[in-house]
Amino acid sequence: MTSIKNIEGDIIWLKCKDCASEYPTFVFSGETDMITSELRVSTDLDSRQLVIYDNSTVSVSGREVELLRVEREHSRPGESFQDFQNRLRVCKPRCFYRCIACADGKASVVRKLSANELLSVGYTLEDLRVV
Repeated sequence: MTSIKNIEGDIIWLKCKDCASEYPTFVFSGETDMITSELRVSTDLDSRQLVIYDNSTVSVSGREVELLRVEREHSRPGESFQDFQNRLRVCKPRCFYRCIACADGKASVVRKLSANELLSVGYTLEDLRVV
């Protein structure tokens, strides 16, 4: 979990299965939608920049990463409810995003990063929110 000026969330590293592009995005994890409803994230592949901004920001380069679908575990035939609950504790939902490099590809989460790890792979993190 990363905190950027009182906004909680995760920096995730995505990889497209179609074009093999890799890049970060930020996923908000606010307690309520009211906290993050006006906030957006843009990833710029050229300038290697991850930008958090709000609707009042005039111009931001890059593209927003769009969530396509979330796959969750389902119970298996003959599986007890207790076994299903135990499996759910281990199996996290899998998220798939529209690739911002090839537009038709599907990117999935490879790992989570800290802000320092993001910097070490050559990306900068900018917060352009009007606070």
